[in-house]
Amino acid sequence: MQAVYNFFCKLKTVSTWIFLLLFVLGFTAIQAQESGRISGTVLDKDTGDPLPGANVFLEGTSLGSATTVEGKYIIRQVAPGNYNMVIRYIGYQEQKMSITVLSGKTLEVNIDLKQVTLEGKEVVVSAQAMGQTEAINQQLASN
Repeated sequence: MQAVYNFFCKLKTVSTWIFLLLFVLGFTAIQAQESGRISGTVLDKDTGDPLPGANVFLEGTSLGSATTVEGKYIIRQVAPGNYNMVIRYIGYQEQKMSITVLSGKTLEVNIDLKQVTLEGKEVVVSAQAMGQTEAINQQLASN
């Protein structure tokens, strides 16, 4: 009976060591896949002025950022891999680009957006002659 007990005690110790070894190897593998980040500046292509509030995001993910007053942005905690980065700002042409994020690295992407003209529907402004306005006012004021 004592021999069986000793066997299971040794087995328990060996399995504990195996578990610890697998844990350390798994933790090392996770660290090897350390996230990266993306930073840069969004500027007006013609003037070089910063574009505050521009949207910079990775298509198909929930990762993104808005630019600061200086036009700067940072997207943190990006898993290594290939992405399509989209940049949008009202009154400017949307830009898409393919990027590759590396483990533990910061990718710097500076963007120049080109201004576009926004066209709306035609608006017609008309005015009534003074006599027509008086006649309408008299009709509205009468019993």
